[in-house]
Amino acid sequence: MKLAEALIEGKRLKELEATLRQRLVATARLQEGEQPPEPPETLLGRHDEAIRNSTC
Repeated sequence: MKLAEALIEGKRLKELEATLRQRLVATARLQEGEQPPEPPETLLGRHDEAIRNSTC
């Protein structure tokens, strides 16, 4: 992989991680009885995957 490709991929993964983090925070801020906008388990899985991919 060329350096430029690696830098682009790293940037993409950091942006993905930041977006998923924001979505997790939005999901966590609920009033009692409200349903989350997205399943937290799905978001956590995607977040963990983005973190694993960014450290490879």
